[in-house]
Amino acid sequence: DVMTEVGEEPALFFLDPFGVEGLLSQLLPPALSGPHNEIFALFSDIGAVRLHAVLAASERDADREVMKVLLQRNLFVEEETRTEEEKRAAVARSTASLQATKVAARRILSGALGPERVRELDSTPPHLRDAKAVEMYIRLLVESGSRFVLPLRIRDESGNPKYHLVHASKSASGFQAMKEAMHSAFGKSTLPDDVLRKMSFDKRLQFSRS
Repeated sequence: DVMTEVGEEPALFFLDPFGVEGLLSQLLPPALSGPHNEIFALFSDIGAVRLHAVLAASERDADREVMKVLLQRNLFVEEETRTEEEKRAAVARSTASLQATKVAARRILSGALGPERVRELDSTPPHLRDAKAVEMYIRLLVESGSRFVLPLRIRDESGNPKYHLVHASKSASGFQAMKEAMHSAFGKSTLPDDVLRKMSFDKRLQFSRS
């Protein structure tokens, strides 16, 4: 409905989800269907990696945990029996909770990146998964119709990475305008100088990749 109303007019879409949930890959091609359309998105690469870690998490072993309990000497058999039952019940609750969380994590990641890209994350070394997630999102924007993609890593006051702002445009003038806006924002930032230098270095690397 939105695209029907917009028609051929230039449109800028802001995607500002809480974490990764809400970034839906199937909405990108329609949003970039117009000749001058742009997307400005918050992409939480750290959130994506955390969700992926949930998929790889192992379930607790009830037998192992019960054995640890039984190895602790107890003079009262009834007490041991009750403790074993409580431990097994706790592990069962933990397993059910983890399974539900895995289902949600896979749904969110698949929605944002596509199922095949989630499998691509599986084969990526853990220390490279945040960069890989950003790379995949950029690739997805290009495949959806963007001609220019400009990612900017946002850091906190201590210099730690927080998330990426990613601008995708079908227009060279829109791309240039966003670069100028980012340059202006750097000049007005209240972040410490060493953090700004890190972000400036991040930006140079990303500009060269764009």
